Amino acid sequence: MGTARLARRLRLPYVVKVHGSDINVQANQRLHRPQIVSALRGARAVIAVSEALAEKVRGLGVDPHRVHLLYNGVESDRFRPGNREAARRELGIARDAPMLLYVGNLKQDKGCLDLLEAFPAVLAAYPGARLVFVGEGPAAAALSRRAKQLGVDARLLLAGAQAHDALPAWMQAADLLSLPSHNEGVPNVVLEAMACGLPVVATRVGGIPEVLPGHAGILVPAHDRAALARGLVDALARDWSGDGILAHAARFRWDDNVRRLDRILCDASDPAMAA
Repeated sequence: MGTARLARRLRLPYVVKVHGSDINVQANQRLHRPQIVSALRGARAVIAVSEALAEKVRGLGVDPHRVHLLYNGVESDRFRPGNREAARRELGIARDAPMLLYVGNLKQDKGCLDLLEAFPAVLAAYPGARLVFVGEGPAAAALSRRAKQLGVDARLLLAGAQAHDALPAWMQAADLLSLPSHNEGVPNVVLEAMACGLPVVATRVGGIPEVLPGHAGILVPAHDRAALARGLVDALARDWSGDGILAHAARFRWDDNVRRLDRILCDASDPAMAA
């Protein structure tokens, strides 16, 4: 928010982009809220990555004409379908075992512990299943400890942080991606998974329902581990249309995103836009 104060002091226009926790979490905190509201109301434009966030921004008193919905994009030349058997061979994953994938920070509010608690129900239906966490964070030790308590540690892989360039191989190797977050904007990992033709099981929070239709995945309530378990088992049993998922994912392209962002920034720099 210091940037907004500097811009106002220099009498320069500025644009704010909101992604999720800045509005879903920080704007609800007593000390941060006045600063965030002031910065948003003073901006020539506010860009939100989901309609859910855009609605919250408008609810903070920002002129609706200055609020723009702009979904994130995907690098489609990198995130695309691949040969599952080859990807699993590269990663050392058994080729005949269902593989559930989580990609992101290992934090409690990302739902990674919820996913682990739901996993025994998946193993009851699919005894050979593997659960793979790609990422690192404060919940890593708790995941390892709880997996041993549940007796599923032999079916769990904590792969640690991976370079962004390596993520397509993990998605190409998986049967589905799960992101059971407690709050979100529009997580790129969901868009990237769909660009690889991968179905997604995620929570009905933030902008996820806007970008994840029924033919590309399953939505469950946040914090509901039983519903998550049912969703995972259901997703593994379904015959998903990879072409249908890819056709939907084609809506989220960085080229389109950049063109729209350029137009918003140009309009915001026009002196006629000043209040």
